[in-house]
Amino acid sequence: MQEKLIARDLLDTLMSNMDRKEAVAIRGPRQSGKTTLLEMLRARLLDKGTDEDDITQLSFEDPAVLDEFAKDPRAYLSTFVKGSRKHYFLLDEVQYDKQAGKRLKLLYDSVPDIKLIVTGSSTLDISKIATFLVGRVFLYELLPLSFAEYLRHENQRLYAIFSANHREIAGLLLKGKKPRFDKVSVAEVESHAEQYIRFGGYPAVVMSEGAPKKIEVLKNIYITYLEKDIPGIFGITDTQSMRKTILNLALNMGNLLDYNSISADTGLYYSKLMRYLSILQDTYIIRLVAPFYKNRLTELRKNKKLYFLDTGIRNYIVQNFNALDKREDSGRLFENFVSTELHLIAAPTQSINYWRTTAKAEVDFVFGSPNFLTPIEVKRTVLKKPVVERSMQSFMKAYRPKNAVVFGRGTINGTRLGPTNIHFPSISFL
Repeated sequence: MQEKLIARDLLDTLMSNMDRKEAVAIRGPRQSGKTTLLEMLRARLLDKGTDEDDITQLSFEDPAVLDEFAKDPRAYLSTFVKGSRKHYFLLDEVQYDKQAGKRLKLLYDSVPDIKLIVTGSSTLDISKIATFLVGRVFLYELLPLSFAEYLRHENQRLYAIFSANHREIAGLLLKGKKPRFDKVSVAEVESHAEQYIRFGGYPAVVMSEGAPKKIEVLKNIYITYLEKDIPGIFGITDTQSMRKTILNLALNMGNLLDYNSISADTGLYYSKLMRYLSILQDTYIIRLVAPFYKNRLTELRKNKKLYFLDTGIRNYIVQNFNALDKREDSGRLFENFVSTELHLIAAPTQSINYWRTTAKAEVDFVFGSPNFLTPIEVKRTVLKKPVVERSMQSFMKAYRPKNAVVFGRGTINGTRLGPTNIHFPSISFL
């Protein structure tokens, strides 16, 4: 019996662009489901009436495919085209062709009635390809499953409850709308959120049964992607120093980056450390969050905070898959979860920062735009009463936001302090 594929939100967006001339480029980490997404896209095109002969899926990981394409891309792709109908080319892992951008531009400009859909595992490589196709390409990201995609796969009833509350969170953060949270089955949704935080959202991990199997899959992803693919693509020969750096970053997830300390712990020169950080961002392992500031005298402006795009990979690196209530880093894991989900909600014009002053007042996240800011705090404890800590009060006094949010376990009624409405929803609603 064929395993049920996990529905991805990006699929509908891709289908809405299939009748347009522009190419489509999908970037994201290895094993985030890009190949499966292409297979699902192929199936959807067939369901819409596209002839099977008019769809070709090729992987540039195959040396034979890569060699033939590199020799003469027009001649090679023309061997798959039959008749004068529109032909869809689904080209996977195109970063293996270092001249992919130039060759895809040639195809786009000179071959009529083709639709190019390409994927790649590196932000940098896909961005280079996009520069050749300026005005001719739509660029998308496919990351490990969001919590919404995970829960939709795991439990449709709880997903419906989550969706209603998630819409309220999105309305609050994006438009300032007053939320109305539903407290039904919150504990059940939170239980799934904690499972998601422990093992992450890589599709193969989610579809594996039991902790031992999930950890085995994470081990495979780590070894294949972080220890083989990334060093190979970027020409890293000192894999031991890369491994040390990754472990150091994993142990410091949620903290401010201290470049001197990391250099001392890993033995790396500053320039090499910065290169590693750039590579790990480029390949969807880590994300750095910059500080928010307006007052240059009193607010810190330099160091960034470090988060991982997938907490399952991070937990594998530190070799800790214990339940969240039995580990010291649970607060930082909750904070990492919020960082990931906020980036999925944010519109292109919105930013996500943290706030810290020289007087050590700190707010975990500041979400929004200059004229519409929402400070956000993350608590690992059960919310019992509407407590607003001094750091949050300091931010509200300085910037007078319309809303503030304190995420924790459970959901309680909000309160008001001056012009600011403070809301206390479950972290699992995000």
